[in-house]
Amino acid sequence: MITKRILILRFSALGDILILLPLLKSIQNKNTNYHFTVASIPKLAFLFKDIPNVDFIGVEFKENYKGFKGLIDLFHVFYGIKFDAVLDLHDVIRTKVLKLLFKMVGTPVFTFEKGRAEKKKLIKETTKTLPKLPSTFERYFAGFKALDNEFEIIENQLFDKIELNEKCAKFKGDFDSKWIGIAPFSKHKSKEFSLEKISKIVNSFSDKIDVKFIFFGYGDAEKNQIDSIFNDNEKVKNAISKFTFEEECAMISNLDIMISMDSANGHLSALFGVPTLTIWGATHPVIGFKPYLQPTENQIIPNLDSYPYLPVSIYGKVKKPEHENIINSIQPEQIVIKIEEVLKLR
Repeated sequence: MITKRILILRFSALGDILILLPLLKSIQNKNTNYHFTVASIPKLAFLFKDIPNVDFIGVEFKENYKGFKGLIDLFHVFYGIKFDAVLDLHDVIRTKVLKLLFKMVGTPVFTFEKGRAEKKKLIKETTKTLPKLPSTFERYFAGFKALDNEFEIIENQLFDKIELNEKCAKFKGDFDSKWIGIAPFSKHKSKEFSLEKISKIVNSFSDKIDVKFIFFGYGDAEKNQIDSIFNDNEKVKNAISKFTFEEECAMISNLDIMISMDSANGHLSALFGVPTLTIWGATHPVIGFKPYLQPTENQIIPNLDSYPYLPVSIYGKVKKPEHENIINSIQPEQIVIKIEEVLKLR
């Protein structure tokens, strides 16, 4: 049987790329006559390395492939590998240019349906009955089916926990505790649950010595915010800006539960089967970004009787300032109850 080599384009964002991982793992456990090469963010390469018949090309546009000339150079890199087809799971200007170049040399190209129009219609600020749009996972799979209608998936393709290295193990220390990860930050304020309310969640477990917290984020500004609030709290570890991305993934994979905003960290923990509570504000899981295999009851949303026009944003950018604080209509007690249920503390 001749193996067909397929190039997959998905350059950002982090959460969208993570959704691709369990789908690829599922497909490649059934379809061995395909070899996929994923072109994406370099730091994610290690997550793809154990998927059968999948390899990875790290692409850094800011350093190596700037502007239109950079895209031409990147196309020549791809063209030298002699792919049988290209599957675009991003559908942005960069990938449109690359697809045009591949078409010019006769390489078949396929593009997934992003659902821009139906998502745009959904976020109009009107009272609405929420439809359930296809998830990003389902949209990606439809792209694979366009490539070959014989593709099938195996459900529940989770990834194994990553063994902690000495540095991570020393940082974590107490292995007998229940560890709760919290990723409170986002690019958009509408997707950030206030640190004041997160502090109340942490303090709710002050009398439970076997429950501890690890904060995840990026950059000195986020690190300093957590330090300023929790520096003297023995139940809290601040992992921000102290570890490589791979080390952070290892610690996340070993959590007992993750609390995340509508962000990449929730998709990351879900990959490893970690129970993941996602806090939603201006966005909503019906748009299609619910973490992989996480149940509906783990999606914590504002009261729709109070906000019948939700969602008002696809990715978190909002038009009205008052929409930024919708997420904080959710009370810490709601999240505490869910944590206790998942950890069987109730």
